[in-house]
Amino acid sequence: MVPNVLRCNDLSKTFGSQVVLDSFSCTLHQGEVMGIVGPSGCGKTTILSMIAGLEQPSSGTVERVSPDLRIAYIFQESRLIPWFTVRENISFVLDGERLKGRVSEVIRDALHAVGLDRYADYYPDQLSGGMRQRVALARGLAYEPDVFLMDEPFSGLDFPLRMQMIDFLNTLLTETGISVMFVSHDTREITHLCDRVAVLHGSPGRLSRIMDLQPKDRRKGHPGYLQKMEDEMLQCMIEGAQAGTDKML
Repeated sequence: MVPNVLRCNDLSKTFGSQVVLDSFSCTLHQGEVMGIVGPSGCGKTTILSMIAGLEQPSSGTVERVSPDLRIAYIFQESRLIPWFTVRENISFVLDGERLKGRVSEVIRDALHAVGLDRYADYYPDQLSGGMRQRVALARGLAYEPDVFLMDEPFSGLDFPLRMQMIDFLNTLLTETGISVMFVSHDTREITHLCDRVAVLHGSPGRLSRIMDLQPKDRRKGHPGYLQKMEDEMLQCMIEGAQAGTDKML
């Protein structure tokens, strides 16, 4: 059995009088990509913020299997400092004392992993959107995480480039074994990247279903299966929203 990395246990979050998320639970397994999909406003980003410790749950718990679990957060925007070079943007988040003289090596390896070896001394405005997102990935890799929290990291890219980045990320994750919580509102991203997916609906967000997807090597060349899974996710969102409306009536 694949060991767990972390668990969300009945997470709920309220901001003032507004309930954003209601009783969300899921488990992240070691080495898997767990998707979280749902409409805007259903609390997807709030879940990642609570896992990262940026927000505290109003109720429920986030359980890290290891107290030393290292988590890197990849945001919707690359969040690069424009007056820093690529190398400086990565070194800015690193703990030199922990790395004990390995900073240059770690940066070099991270840039090599994302195919940007030659761009260490470039500035963000000299890079394309896809390259800037790869720098953000390199910065996360250099942190040497056990888990990536990814909040719609490719939403600002056009669809062909998003699919290229997802193929790239699939290869990178296979090589590194990093576990991922991947938030999106786009079911196509989920079916191409994730191993399982938690489908949310409504506002406040509630869990409709956790779906298992076929192994990725079995999905290739089967667009009918991918479309079927996308349709099931959308149906879960619709049915969950309808059930919530019925309860209110």
